[in-house]
Parts: sequence; structure tokens; C-alpha cells
Amino acid sequence: MNSPDPIRRVLVVDDERVISDSLSLILSKSGFACKSAYNGEQAIDVARTILPDLIISDILMTGMTGIEAAITVREFLPD
Repeated sequence: MNSPDPIRRVLVVDDERVISDSLSLILSKSGFACKSAYNGEQAIDVARTILPDLIISDILMTGMTGIEAAITVREFLPD
């Protein structure tokens, strides 16, 4: 008997809360386990907690950019 595919964890990051929450809702309804973060620093904290399979991020955010957050996350989640 085949086991079902594991639920994929997705982290959605955008400083526009409506965008982040809307995309998370859409992905959740499609079967993904989603969390939202609203800035780069929060994205790193959430990523450490949920160990996402995928991160969808805005690039230009106030404070830490999406690229800076991705570089930091890559240090502890190299795959």
C-alpha cells in the first residue's frame, strides 16, 4: 500500500500582511501547511521553528530584505 505524500510546509513572507495572509490561505486550501511572516527577521524565527520545505518571499521589505533572510535561512537549512 502506498503511503500518502507528506504535507509540505511553506513559509510565505511579505511585509504587506494582506498579501502574505492571502497567499498562505490559498496554499492552505490546496493542501499545504502554511505560515506567514511579515518581515525578514520574523521569517528567520519562523523558519527555525517549522523547517519549511519552501519559502516564498517578497524581496524588498523594510529592515532585512528577503534576500538577506534567505541567505540566513540557508545557513541552517542548506537543502
